[in-house]
Amino acid sequence: MASRPSPADSSGAHLTLVGVVHLDPEGEAKLAGLLQDLRPDLISLQISPFAIRWRRARAPELAARLARNAALAAGRLGLGRSEALAHGAIETVAAQLRMP
Repeated sequence: MASRPSPADSSGAHLTLVGVVHLDPEGEAKLAGLLQDLRPDLISLQISPFAIRWRRARAPELAARLARNAALAAGRLGLGRSEALAHGAIETVAAQLRMP
């Protein structure tokens, strides 16, 4: 993530907009570093009302189904349940179900 200071308005305030790639495996660390460098007074996140409603309504059921299926697959493959849940593909699906 590259960052350039924004020009100040007449009050001396700055506005910095940051876009992220939601599935970037290094994204959390990159964003944390950028926020540490910028040290903002205020952070605002964008998420649609639909995304919030959908996660509240469906995510618990789907996360439980994902865990059951991962455990079943792990057993068939001779893996431990925790090893299956830690697989990158399973973690990616689980991350999509969580509230940002």
